[in-house]
Parts: sequence; structure tokens; C-alpha cells
Amino acid sequence: MRNSNDYNRYDRDVLDINPRHTITEEDVNQFMRGVFGWMFLGLLLTTISSLLFLVALSSVPAVSANYMMLMIMFVVAQFGLVITLSAAIHKLSLGTARFMYVVYSVLTGFTLSSIFIVYVADTIFLAFAMAAVFFLIMAVFGYTTQTDLTSVGRILFAGLIAIVVAMIINIFIGSSQITFLISIGGVAVFSGLTAYHVQRLKNEFYQYAAEGGPEVVGKLSILGALSLYLAFINLFLSILRIIGRRD
Repeated sequence: MRNSNDYNRYDRDVLDINPRHTITEEDVNQFMRGVFGWMFLGLLLTTISSLLFLVALSSVPAVSANYMMLMIMFVVAQFGLVITLSAAIHKLSLGTARFMYVVYSVLTGFTLSSIFIVYVADTIFLAFAMAAVFFLIMAVFGYTTQTDLTSVGRILFAGLIAIVVAMIINIFIGSSQITFLISIGGVAVFSGLTAYHVQRLKNEFYQYAAEGGPEVVGKLSILGALSLYLAFINLFLSILRIIGRRD
């Protein structure tokens, strides 16, 4: 476990790489505001695209007739975009990375539109509000804590893999009890990942700001926004499955 002096020493070592500019706390705050700004933009686009797709589903016969095929196409495109952004962002321009993030957010809205069909609106809004509260608490914790969350992050990623495996198995079992347990685990894992990602981004900013410059920092903000966006969406869906009342 690192104490505050360990972090201060790390910060100074990184800052010495680039003596032309001393990175201040305000620089870090500005970077994090940018990350959360992109995250909130993604959530806004997801909400708007989800509602628009619902309108198209009820008013455009071609959309309703090809619903399943469209869902498969959207999901495949989502996987392709998130893999490309995560694995090859260093080869992409900042503008391309931002565009892909926007497209991913819109596609997620299309695929999430089904929750408005399955669950009543009051339940969806309550789940969203609860997710927002949990997310805010864990984000503040991750930003302010002096405890190194790296080892916790490894445990959380192991938990995430376990959740994915359990979900795949439950596709064939169809157990509501297992779904409930997976959802409880999802709330714990994605809440923890929120704190982990916020701390990781805060610490990585010093390195990339000193070594990479504005272009690299911009890409880091997109990757950071994507990681927090995914944590929030999955936290929201986990809560929704726990409290959800169906139509």
C-alpha cells in the first residue's frame, strides 16, 4: 500500500521528465473534467439514440421487421469499436478516436432501447438515479483516496471475468436466482471499477502529460471516458435487473 509520500515522489519523478511545464493540481482537475465531460456526452447520446430507435421501431415497418438482424449488427459493431479503441488507439488520430467513441455511444443506445420495452419507465429512472449516486460516491473515493487500488483492480477484473462466464452459463440454464446473484456481483464489481479507473486516470495523466503531449493526453481522456462510461452503463443495468419491474 502506498502512502501519500509515495505518490508525491512518483509525481515529482514524472514531472522531472518535462521541466518546461510543471503539472499542477488544476491541470489534473481540468483533465478529469474533460474525461467526465466525454463520459456524460456519451450517456446523453446513448439516451437520445435509444429513444429515437424506439420511435423508429414503432413507426418504421422496416425497422421492426428487421429488429433482430439490426441488433446483431449493432452488437458486432460495438465490439469492433471498443476493441479498436482499446487496442489500437495509439495508431488512431485524436479526431478518429473521438468519432469512434461517439458512434459507440449511439450504437449502445440502439441496443439498450429494449429496456424501455421490458421495464416500466419509473423503474428505469430509479435505477439510473441509484447508479448515478453509487457512481458519484465511488468516483470521489477513487479521486481522493491515498490508498493504491492497483491490487483491488486486479481482483475486480477477475470478478468481471467471473460475471461474464456466469452470464454465458446462465444463458443455457435460465435461472432467475443466478441472474439476481450476477446482478449483485455486478453492482459490487462496477462500483469498485469506477473508483479504480478514476485513480488510474489521475495517476496516468502525470506520465502522459509529461511524455506524450496534448495529442496523447486527448486520447487518454477518450479511453478514460470509455472505461467510466462502460462502468456506469453496467452498474445501471445491474441495479435495473435487481429492482426492475417489468411491463
